[in-house]
Amino acid sequence: MAQLFWPFDTATVSEWPGTRPAGWADHVGTDFAVPQGTPLKATMSGTVDIIWNDGLGAWVIDIIAPDGTVARHGHLSHMAAKDGQWVNAGDYIGNTGGAIGTPGAGLSTGSHLHWEIRNNRGWGATGWYDPRHLAIKSFGTSSGTAQPLATAETNTGLAQMRRRKKGPTMHLVYLTKGARSDGSAAYAIYTPGVKGSWEEFDNSTGKGKYANALAAQYGTPMEISLKRWLELQKKYGA
Repeated sequence: MAQLFWPFDTATVSEWPGTRPAGWADHVGTDFAVPQGTPLKATMSGTVDIIWNDGLGAWVIDIIAPDGTVARHGHLSHMAAKDGQWVNAGDYIGNTGGAIGTPGAGLSTGSHLHWEIRNNRGWGATGWYDPRHLAIKSFGTSSGTAQPLATAETNTGLAQMRRRKKGPTMHLVYLTKGARSDGSAAYAIYTPGVKGSWEEFDNSTGKGKYANALAAQYGTPMEISLKRWLELQKKYGA
């Protein structure tokens, strides 16, 4: 396998690859909770393949090594590398993204980098590697030896959703598709009477896989108008 490098010397991992509860597609990458716009280095030497839409609206850079190893960098806000360009590990290739509603974020619950290591160019649940089981180096050491990554499950985004218990207190609502300026749909969960419980989830593809996953977790969503959405957002938002 081609030599890999951690995307960041230290970062919080919000979700490792692995299985998810019923109704969720398995997570085949590692999510790093980093601020929007964080500069991103190539995590492997190889040829760049630019993907402007991964099927869920995200901007993605794949780097393909001569041996076929693929390093996938998803939810980017800026892509500096060019399609077909050869990059060396450590070269600047773009900036992280993921903030809901921003260009390139796609299906995202917040600012982060989605990083996959694969033995193929596919998008399915086969051919991916768990980086915790690989010999990965760090950019931050002159010796090039692997460094421990600061990791912790966060209480935001999908990691938080996966741990929540489905119950009658949580309400799931769906904003009418086309009500937003970009024509996309969105979902939110909240607990009536609890200020700060409002949490939004973008879904630029409308009632697709993400909607099904949310419904499996919280029940059938109620479709509401933009006016009602804004009322609830104000009432139960932080």
